[in-house]
Amino acid sequence: MSGYLFNIKKYTDDIEKNIHADFFQFIAAIVAFSAIIAIYIFFKKRKRGKFLDLFENKIFLFLLATIGIFSFVTLNKKGDDKETLRRKRATKNGLLGFLIALMSYLDLRAAQFWIIWVVSYYLNM
Repeated sequence: MSGYLFNIKKYTDDIEKNIHADFFQFIAAIVAFSAIIAIYIFFKKRKRGKFLDLFENKIFLFLLATIGIFSFVTLNKKGDDKETLRRKRATKNGLLGFLIALMSYLDLRAAQFWIIWVVSYYLNM
């Protein structure tokens, strides 16, 4: 069992090195992707309306705040044990799923591909 945990630790250390090396490229890709999506939503009246309606919905805002707080707490936990690593990975995958669902709600058809590609490439998910 300790050999298995050692392999997880080694694997996560390798990922951490890659994440830090590509961090600025990742940020640049996310900023460019977000800018393109924001411009597209701004110029499409129906999509802009659906996006603004989300922020008038109190249930959505409550759920968004809950997801944000839960994710912040989960991702900032210290520890290298198997359970903590699983929770962090599950939280990252959940956030990715939430972004995909949000893009689907806004009828952004190709955006899901690009967000998965960027996250998979830079964060090794």
